[in-house]
Amino acid sequence: MLRKIKRIFKKKTYNYTKKFKSYELAEKFLETKKTYFDKRFVNKFYSPGKVESLERFYASSVISALWKKKILNILDIGGGNNPISSYIEKSTGKSNYCYVLETKRFAEIIQKKVPVKYKKKVRYIYNLNQIKKKIDMVCFISSIQYFKNYKKIILELKKYKPEYFIITRTFFQKKNSNFYSIEHCIPGSLHPYIFFSFSKFHKFFNKNGYDLIFQNSYNCNIFSHDSIDSKKFAHKDLVFKRK
Repeated sequence: MLRKIKRIFKKKTYNYTKKFKSYELAEKFLETKKTYFDKRFVNKFYSPGKVESLERFYASSVISALWKKKILNILDIGGGNNPISSYIEKSTGKSNYCYVLETKRFAEIIQKKVPVKYKKKVRYIYNLNQIKKKIDMVCFISSIQYFKNYKKIILELKKYKPEYFIITRTFFQKKNSNFYSIEHCIPGSLHPYIFFSFSKFHKFFNKNGYDLIFQNSYNCNIFSHDSIDSKKFAHKDLVFKRK
C-alpha cells in the first residue's frame, strides 16, 4: 500500500485521488477496512459556548428555529465531539435532545467528557437500537459520504418517522451513478469517499417518502482530484421533508 500512496503523491498533492466503481474497490485499493479513529477528537467535548457557526451547520439551525415544537429530538450521525445540538442551541437558544451516532470506541470515551450540565441533553450511541425516543430530525453533517451502507441506515431510520433528513457539505456530481475515491484531507488518514450522483440520491429519498425542500451548492472548483475536473463536483446542503 505504501508504494501505491507514494506514486500518487509523486506528481502533485491532491485532496482526492483515484476513481472506483464501488466502495469495496476503494477499500481493496487501500488494503484495509480499518475503522477511522482520530484521538484528537476525543480530548474535549464542545458545548454551545465553545462552538462557532460554520456553513455546514446552518440548515439544521434554521429548521430548528422555525419548528414550533419546544424540544426537538435529533439524531446526529457522525457528530464527533462537536454535535449539531451545540450549534443549534448556540444560534437559536432552543433546547434539544441529541443522540450522536459514533463508533463504539469513540462513543464510550467522549460520553465521559460531556459536562454534567449536558449529560441529560446529549447521549453518544454506537447502535441505532439504542435510540429510545422519537426522532424529529436526522442530520448527516458532512458524514454520509463515508458510509458504505448509507442506504441501509436511512431505511432503518424510516421506522422513527423523522420529519427531516438534513445532509450538508457533501460532494455531489451530475452523473447518473455514484463514484468512489480516496480522501486524504485528514492528516495521517486515508478513506474511501463517495461522490454522490445527485439525481440518484434525490430519487432514493423521494421513493422512500421524502421531498427535497431545500438545496444549495458551493465549493465548486475548490478541491482537487487527480483525474476529475474540480468544476464537475461541488458541496451541497440538502433538506428532505417527510411527505
